[in-house]
Amino acid sequence: MSAPTPRVQLALNVDDIERAVAFYSKLFDTQPAKRRPGYANFAVSSPPLKLVLFENPGSGGTINHLGVEVGSSAEVEAHQTRLATEGLLIDEEKSTTCCYARQDKFWVNGPDGIRWEHYVVLANSDAPGFSSLFTDKPDNVCCATPHSDDTPAEQAEPVGPADIRETVRRHYAAVAVVAGESSNKPPSCCGPSSFDVCGPGGEAVFGAALYAQSGEDTMSNAVAASLGCGVPTAVADLHPGEVVLDLGSGAGADVLIAAQRVQPGGRAIGLDMTVEMLELARRNAAIAQVDNVEFIEGYLEEIPLPDVSVDVVISNCVINLAADKRVVLREAARVLKPGGRFAISDVVADADLNAEIRASMTEWTGCIGGALNEVDYRNLLSDSGFEQIEIIETHRVHSHATAAIVRARRTTAATNASSRRH
Repeated sequence: MSAPTPRVQLALNVDDIERAVAFYSKLFDTQPAKRRPGYANFAVSSPPLKLVLFENPGSGGTINHLGVEVGSSAEVEAHQTRLATEGLLIDEEKSTTCCYARQDKFWVNGPDGIRWEHYVVLANSDAPGFSSLFTDKPDNVCCATPHSDDTPAEQAEPVGPADIRETVRRHYAAVAVVAGESSNKPPSCCGPSSFDVCGPGGEAVFGAALYAQSGEDTMSNAVAASLGCGVPTAVADLHPGEVVLDLGSGAGADVLIAAQRVQPGGRAIGLDMTVEMLELARRNAAIAQVDNVEFIEGYLEEIPLPDVSVDVVISNCVINLAADKRVVLREAARVLKPGGRFAISDVVADADLNAEIRASMTEWTGCIGGALNEVDYRNLLSDSGFEQIEIIETHRVHSHATAAIVRARRTTAATNASSRRH
């Protein structure tokens, strides 16, 4: 399936689908791209338009919804990030079936109540599907078809580790694209949980402002693009000559700060799975003229470094994003030298964080849904070969979660406990 040129979508309700198809075929001199019972769509080349028709007798002549079709999930994520930073509230749907197609999309409300979607078609589907956001109005909204009580609505498939990893990757790839184009403009304090940087009182809970509070440099592009929940370099006690590894290094802020702290003779390594973030970090390092850094591509669950090769592991609000924290912590212990330090900032969940929040991918990519509670965090660290564990709350980031400093030391027995053969 070739990627379409971005185009506006106009979705109309019609009383008679056959009459409507005949009319619009003549109007735009093109035949429908897709026909299904009670449904048709047209890919109009001039002017660029996706025209969608829904047969809803009695509602003919009204707008069903409006939208923008784009060519990739990364473009959907980039638009979502941009609109979130402008303060618009986003309803996100991933890999949903709608309009006889599997789609990634999000919705926003216009000032007059008209719904706009930004979406990409991932694959065609024989099922009509429906938007899960409108199940209370099954007869007059996008792709909804009447169903009886004994015909259950389509249910989302369970989300597995691979789905979580890919959703996180796409999300932060889009963040990197926006950050690279924003010229030091930090995220706003508005928007959905996946982009909120401010608390209910307007105080900074994520992002660049935390570096200013800690006295760290806030002028670099890398710091301006940060969405972390703390400043791990401020608590890592770094010394000249040390090797530092940053798990999920993002735009490179903590790597660049660490690199300055370990001079002379030391170096800082940033690990990230997102190519777009790695490119942004390398540009930021070049701008900052810091050369004792290296940014490598890889997964937290499979760190591409030898055993006992680093002195300090840092991370900033990333461990919570991993699907399998146990593997991540064992990998951190594996690459640390005996007595090596683990010093990170992360989100720690309250004991009452509910299943609904944990099941939301928006909450997961927003650093809340996947957060460990303190008891589980301590147990996993201990099981992975760490000792002298301390978890210190710094500030609230959510009604059911807090930011915290998490510190520990690798025991001398950690190598066997954290072998690659998990």
